[in-house]
Amino acid sequence: MERLRGTSTTGIWMSTLCTVLACSTNGALSSNSVASDSRHEQIEQSVKNLSSICTALNPSFSPDGKEVAFRSNLNGTYQVWIVPTDGGYPRLVTNVDRSVHGVEWSPVNNDLLAFGIGQGELESQIYVIHSDGTGQKLLTPALGSRNYEPAWTADGRYIFGSSNARKKTVDEPCLINAQTGEYKWLLAGEKSGRLLNCSSNHKYGLIDYFSSFNDGECYLIDIDKESESLVMPNAQPARVWGTFAPDSQTIYLITNATGERQYLARTKISADGKTGPLEVVAQKPDANLSFRYDKHKLLNPSGTQAALIWSKGDYTNKLELLDLTSNKAPQAVPLPNGYNQISNIAFSPDGKLLALALGKDLTADELADDIWLLDLETTRFRQLTYSPHPGVNFEKLVHPDYVQFNSYDGLQLTGCVYKPTGQLAPSAYVIDFHGGPDGVATPTFEYQPFLEQGIGVFAPNVRGSGGRGKSFAALDDGSLRVNAVKDIKSCVDYLISNKLADPKRIGVMGHSAGGYLAMSALTDYPEMFAAGIEDNGPINLLSFVRIFKSKGFDCSEFSGPVVDEQMLKDLSPAFKLDKIKAPFLIVQGATDTCTPAADDVAKNLKQIRSDFEYIVFADEGHNMDKTKDKIAFTVAKVEFFVKHLKP
Repeated sequence: MERLRGTSTTGIWMSTLCTVLACSTNGALSSNSVASDSRHEQIEQSVKNLSSICTALNPSFSPDGKEVAFRSNLNGTYQVWIVPTDGGYPRLVTNVDRSVHGVEWSPVNNDLLAFGIGQGELESQIYVIHSDGTGQKLLTPALGSRNYEPAWTADGRYIFGSSNARKKTVDEPCLINAQTGEYKWLLAGEKSGRLLNCSSNHKYGLIDYFSSFNDGECYLIDIDKESESLVMPNAQPARVWGTFAPDSQTIYLITNATGERQYLARTKISADGKTGPLEVVAQKPDANLSFRYDKHKLLNPSGTQAALIWSKGDYTNKLELLDLTSNKAPQAVPLPNGYNQISNIAFSPDGKLLALALGKDLTADELADDIWLLDLETTRFRQLTYSPHPGVNFEKLVHPDYVQFNSYDGLQLTGCVYKPTGQLAPSAYVIDFHGGPDGVATPTFEYQPFLEQGIGVFAPNVRGSGGRGKSFAALDDGSLRVNAVKDIKSCVDYLISNKLADPKRIGVMGHSAGGYLAMSALTDYPEMFAAGIEDNGPINLLSFVRIFKSKGFDCSEFSGPVVDEQMLKDLSPAFKLDKIKAPFLIVQGATDTCTPAADDVAKNLKQIRSDFEYIVFADEGHNMDKTKDKIAFTVAKVEFFVKHLKP
């Protein structure tokens, strides 16, 4: 990690984060420096404790159903582990220096698993390994290519997905031979897409071509004929995920093509290789049917039952089991006491068990606690993994208040407010904008070090956020993004009007798309914020769109089919840096291929700002991967706001 602190004349590079101790003239530490050192140790210990929380994700059964593979950070980074289905101590399978991003057991070979490793979000490789941890083998090119997380064909011969290994730009659908690593290209495409599924008879594929970061167009590929046709020819681009039933003739889709929220639909493939009308199978007016592209196993092996995960606006998940052979209503299955988050699911090979990664209120999204098994006949749960959390008492963590408030135009927004313990008067607050761009702020324990220092956190969902339907998610598309920037002031107004925040001690931060909003806050509302942190965000939208266009992504959400350069410049904080008045910090992963434009910004800023800091993590991409870097980054964030907000 390198850190640059801007000065009016030079930039100073530092190899590590350090605590600067103020010394008196006789060499003794001043009382202020002792207090500062004590606070640093307190923050660092708190962050280290939270980083020790272990989680288990992505369950995948062995073909004989006797074991379950999963990802866990039990040894510091996410690796592949295996645990007996009957319970027992898990064993480590992989031991690589980066986090494993996906794992799936071969459907036919008890001794073979596939997993992925990413070097930046747009460069990832696929490996296979024996279940005893031996024989690790790289299947895909190691330099510069991107290959989505592994998923097996039903016969275990291939790993299906999409890759840019042939054209170096667009992602093309392909099958990768699990023994030789040889690519079998299904189509030569000009647009990037994700191969969602391959039929068990290898006749068809299902691909989602990205028309934006939110929406896509789903095509049915005839592999033998090397042709494709729209699955929903009369629908506008929509969010979509799909899978083939075991009969290879039925397609199940999770989409919002004909509604505001995601639902389950199906269609049949006719004799001429075309899809028929879309039949709605399960739908709720107030909830989205959740999916996570390559981490969601919707159907049981026989295709007679579906496991449905519904997500509502209160940030909780509901589980239902649906009999696909009858017209019976879905069966609701209550989760174990205290659990309300579901990250991943997988059916056992005999269809009798469902493995789920379950989390509690403060462990949402990728922070699920443990793997549980659901007996589908008795609907009884049994915990399979027991992830430790040394030094952390979940019962004492601060939980957020869910709030609703109106923006400048009357649009209702939502968010999570984390109040420092014992807050009685307006205090220092940080507004943290989520990534996405259509993400959503969900409960998390990651703000606890801020709260312990007396800094409250407000995590809002401005227009364009997910979870409230596709119309709401589209409210920041193209030139409408200026309205999402206006929501920033409404977030500040909420904190002040409710006497939560001291108007002179409000900070702002954000990651990825949230980093864009954080920098927009500093450039468009320079008087409102006392400090800010931007983390791997597209602060130069023009550069960002050009990068993704070159990789075969449409980017219509940002600019439409034709790039409006002037609009993107007008919306980009990178062209308004002279307006910033507050001290601020930019953080960048050196291998980030999504938003790599911060270096140019930093070079300009270090010439004109004495209160600008720049941290580069040399071996990180768009998201922090290594525990030591996560700790260093979080400590730096907390100390930055402690310094400038003076809680």
